[in-house]
Amino acid sequence: MNDIMAGSAGPLDPRLNWAALSQTERDAAYDNNAAVRNSAALIADGDEYNGPVEVSASDLVLVKVRYKDANAAETDKAKEVAVSLAASAVHEDLEGADPDLRWAASVAGFAEILRGTPYARREALGTMSSLVDANAGADADRNQFRSLFRTARTLLGP
Repeated sequence: MNDIMAGSAGPLDPRLNWAALSQTERDAAYDNNAAVRNSAALIADGDEYNGPVEVSASDLVLVKVRYKDANAAETDKAKEVAVSLAASAVHEDLEGADPDLRWAASVAGFAEILRGTPYARREALGTMSSLVDANAGADADRNQFRSLFRTARTLLGP
């Protein structure tokens, strides 16, 4: 995670947020669960991981979500959904990506700037503006966001 955080990734790069979220979740699980604490192998930065690997060689990532229904009892088993993302499905840049992904990337990147995170780059506002304009379409909510984006961008200054 430290190598990614030290890089020059911009507000449209999801690696930073996912890495931080993943680490936060791991820390919470470790702190709140004695069984996890007692069975977890301690791996220091730079150590090689030799545990089980569930991601196939052709996949970039495997995301697993475990959940219980809202009315489930504590003793009910959790359900699991697992989805992988093939490396071949990832685009080098946003130009080849789905319009909804381009829209989501611009909204998320702008949110990072508004939050003032250290990973946000204000110089990417021009790219975000182009993405917002190109992907708003006729959707009323997107057009309302576009209007708010323009106002906020003016208030942020150059």
